[in-house]
Amino acid sequence: MTPTTQLLSESFEPTTTSESVALTGLRVAPNPATHPSGVVHYLVATQQDEAIPAGYTTIDDVVAEFERDPAMHEELLEGRRWIADTVLAGQPVTMRTLRLRRGLSQTQLAEAIGTQQPHIARIERGQADLRLDTCRRIASALGIDLNTLNQALQAETGR
Repeated sequence: MTPTTQLLSESFEPTTTSESVALTGLRVAPNPATHPSGVVHYLVATQQDEAIPAGYTTIDDVVAEFERDPAMHEELLEGRRWIADTVLAGQPVTMRTLRLRRGLSQTQLAEAIGTQQPHIARIERGQADLRLDTCRRIASALGIDLNTLNQALQAETGR
């Protein structure tokens, strides 16, 4: 070994235990510089359902209100189409692109095919295995054929 290199055992004494600190539902690993350890630490996030404070409105409520107003509804349609044609231009055509070109939100597409918005989000992330019946309903709601949907779904997963 060179004079500047030390064995690991000479640089610090490893500990056999670790200390975790509870902080608002998270387990946080101690500072490795002050508490060296062979124990692997990880964060466990706990979701805390907090009530919406009085006087505040969720974004879902705002969008729903805009959807009820005919003028704002048209603005939302155009905004979604603009995102598909401008922001996503040059990228592979995915189900998200096709949905936005139709001017639909994930919630609206979910309602059109009889499912929930989180399922649409999983599909768009390429994290859902779809049944043929579901694919037919999606294709119908988006006004596309099954081949176009298949290509979009493959683009989602990068296959």
